[in-house]
Amino acid sequence: MRKFKTSVSIQPYFTVQEGKMDEARQVLDRCVDASANEAGSYFYNFTVNGNVLFCREYYTDADAVLTHLGNVGALIEELLKVSELTR
Repeated sequence: MRKFKTSVSIQPYFTVQEGKMDEARQVLDRCVDASANEAGSYFYNFTVNGNVLFCREYYTDADAVLTHLGNVGALIEELLKVSELTR
């Protein structure tokens, strides 16, 4: 249980603009690819339900989150051009 004392979970929801899901999915694939070999990442992936994207992220600590943001930050900005962070 000790290894989870510093772990970080982030669970954002995005609502994709109508007609933009294909563009959003392409960005999601690139996000997952960009983070595939990150040290400190327990899990990172997206679930799609209609026009809502749910991202499940789980990291060893805050430093791992910062590493991840450095890897996918520009891609998330790209995603926000076709969606809105709703939760």
